[in-house]
Amino acid sequence: MDFGAGRGRIYKQLKSDSEFINNINYCALEPEEKYHSELQKLDVTNIYTKHTKLPEDKFDFVLLCNVLHEVHLGIWKETLNAIIKSLKSDGYLIIIEPKVLNKGEKIDEIGYLLLGLEELKQLFNLNSLPIDIKITGKEDINIMCAVIEKTKLCTISDYYIKNALKALENRTFQEIEEIKKQNYDAEKRYAIGRKTAFLAQQHINAKIAQNHIR
Repeated sequence: MDFGAGRGRIYKQLKSDSEFINNINYCALEPEEKYHSELQKLDVTNIYTKHTKLPEDKFDFVLLCNVLHEVHLGIWKETLNAIIKSLKSDGYLIIIEPKVLNKGEKIDEIGYLLLGLEELKQLFNLNSLPIDIKITGKEDINIMCAVIEKTKLCTISDYYIKNALKALENRTFQEIEEIKKQNYDAEKRYAIGRKTAFLAQQHINAKIAQNHIR
């Protein structure tokens, strides 16, 4: 199930592999109903509008590709718990997120939050970091692809969300400190400056977000 399917970008890519697509049953959740007609043109038959409509114990995989940071913090708990319940007992949650957004995004009064592996570990109360899939030869690519078995997922609580936000606050501050210690060549300074600005924004957003958790 493609959570936040939009216009079906992921499905279009999947359909280019005829052998693969013939062995899966693709479902989509997209809250923007204006995109449903485009999904239907792609022959997507199972389209959900809200996470509250998801059936329990249904999916082998639930994919959130470039989506989690767009979900408002106020519905993280109910949304993620609905996703967890929708997975089969041997299912997997896949979360793909960029590590940096140079242009940034705005979500209501908090701002966007880009979680990394450590933050996901805290959010789902895992014993270890999630599996991080990397493309051979492109290990430094600016994308995180975390894969978590349902058997390792716990029910999300405000406490775990706050732990994840605190971890984000701490990590971004530590990364900024490390950057400040380095001497960079002139041609790298603009890129490093943008990265520092991004980390500072995430640090502040994480602190603000904690005030919105009871």
